[in-house]
Amino acid sequence: MTLRVFDPAKRDDLCYFLEQALEAIREPGLTARRVCVDATLLTDVSAFLFWEGQGPAARSRIGLHLASLLREYGLIHHSVWLERTSGARA
Repeated sequence: MTLRVFDPAKRDDLCYFLEQALEAIREPGLTARRVCVDATLLTDVSAFLFWEGQGPAARSRIGLHLASLLREYGLIHHSVWLERTSGARA
């Protein structure tokens, strides 16, 4: 998910919150978590959840909960991505 924060001065605090929240999550099939910031836009933060195999078929319960918590801090774009393997069709 990507969060475009209303107040760029709060981006680092939100990154810390996201990192701590994601680190505390223990969910079957969840293999990794990442928090990234946009290199050129001081307002954009992305959180990525990596799942074993195909992962959830739609938005995960964890992702939906995080999106709900973060809405008061900015605009949320919540999506599901599938990693492509060579020659595979999504």
